[in-house]
Amino acid sequence: MSLNIKQRLASYFITVVFLLTVSISMVAFIEIAQHMEDLDSLFLSGIRIGLAALIFLIIGILGSLWVAESFTKPLIKVKEQIQKITWGDLDVQLDIKRKDEIGELAKDFNDMMTTLREYNDAVQNSQAELENKVKARTAELEAAVTELKQLDAMKDNLLSSVSHELRTPLTSIRSYNQLLRQGMLGKVNQKQKEALDVVLNSTDQLIDMVNNILESARFEAGQANFNYHDFNVSKVLKKVLKEFEPKLRKIRAKVTVHCQDNIMACADEQKISEVFVNLINNAIKYRSSRKLALYIIVENLKHHLKVSITDNGIGISKEDLKKMFHKFYQVDQGTTRKVEGTGLGLSIVKHIIGGHGGTISVHSDPDVGTEIIISLPHRKPSARNPWMPDYSNADARLPRVTEKRKLAGRKTRKKLRNKR
Repeated sequence: MSLNIKQRLASYFITVVFLLTVSISMVAFIEIAQHMEDLDSLFLSGIRIGLAALIFLIIGILGSLWVAESFTKPLIKVKEQIQKITWGDLDVQLDIKRKDEIGELAKDFNDMMTTLREYNDAVQNSQAELENKVKARTAELEAAVTELKQLDAMKDNLLSSVSHELRTPLTSIRSYNQLLRQGMLGKVNQKQKEALDVVLNSTDQLIDMVNNILESARFEAGQANFNYHDFNVSKVLKKVLKEFEPKLRKIRAKVTVHCQDNIMACADEQKISEVFVNLINNAIKYRSSRKLALYIIVENLKHHLKVSITDNGIGISKEDLKKMFHKFYQVDQGTTRKVEGTGLGLSIVKHIIGGHGGTISVHSDPDVGTEIIISLPHRKPSARNPWMPDYSNADARLPRVTEKRKLAGRKTRKKLRNKR
């Protein structure tokens, strides 16, 4: 350690004593010079002066040590206690009882430590109380989550059971309705045929709902099966559009398809067809007051098949984008429902694409349109690591859309906007 207080005080005191000794010595030499004739008395005077100087020097050294000790020892104690505080020990006290400035310093230090301990105890008590509250709320939330999962499972089981029970009678209703419509059970007039058409259409809607509920339940239970084989994507897409031709013609929609005839895919043809049906049906249901313009582009890239479906419908807000793949969720959630359906279509689409090891992403602008991009791998997923999506987390985010895809989507939506 560099020169400390103790050393400085000692050096100051020794300096004073040294100067005092030198002064005495000079006086002694002057006296010797005045009595040069008497050598005996001179010798005795020198001895007396030397002893006096030595005594003064010893007294100075001892005095300096005492002074330094009395000043530095309390300061060393303060330093030691402060070091303990830096190590986290707040149970420190200075045992210094003096009536000078150092005593006042020790008293202020002890008062400060008492206040600090009180604050620390208060903080620890508050922390313990907060931890207990957090534990209690966590336990309540865990119990609530468990109850919600049980209720959700009960709801799924109920829907699945009811759907199974409904499928058989609905199939019978549809079959007999067709027989009546075709006049197989007796002659029917035109008004009766129109009424039977309404019944048949409603029955088909109910059967679709039941099938969607059952399929969603199979995906949630991880029991969905995929029948992989090679098929022509263009043919499947044309077949789906053929089914929608009456609806598209009725609303005078313009459909533009870019898909080479030789593009092949290795996937479940029926389920990919179902994906096209759901997405095109959504474009029709959520069209705006403008004439519907639908663009379907299929690209055969190096590692995957890319399908983009863009419309000029009502669009989707950012809040709805986060929920659009949730079960039973529909964008139109107003008090007056204008859109038919169960809200399971996009959830099933998400499961189908995920089950194939692919991705689906969405970009949309309200009152402009929506672009949905699907990527499907050329090969089926490995059996060792099957990919089944988990949507138990309601806040699951959608996959990110790459900048290149965003740019392509913006260009397409710009075209749609210019045609308004």
